[in-house]
Amino acid sequence: YMGYAFRSFNTHGRAMFTLAHRAMAGYDEADYVLTDGERICRTAIGWNFGDGHMHNEQLIAALQKRCDFEPGEVRVLLLDAQPI
Repeated sequence: YMGYAFRSFNTHGRAMFTLAHRAMAGYDEADYVLTDGERICRTAIGWNFGDGHMHNEQLIAALQKRCDFEPGEVRVLLLDAQPI
């Protein structure tokens, strides 16, 4: 997915991959698909802001309500860029 290359241009994007591996610790990573919140938001509601304003706990709760994920089936990593 080309979006991963775009994400890796920024420090918080590079951190996302490391943190995702930590979130999946103890699980077989081959059982998961690493995807971007923008793709989830676009699929779930048909569009996204492209800046992360809708990728929060409210979106996670809405997806859980509709999809009824089992414990451990989905891992969510929230990461926000902050200026240094």
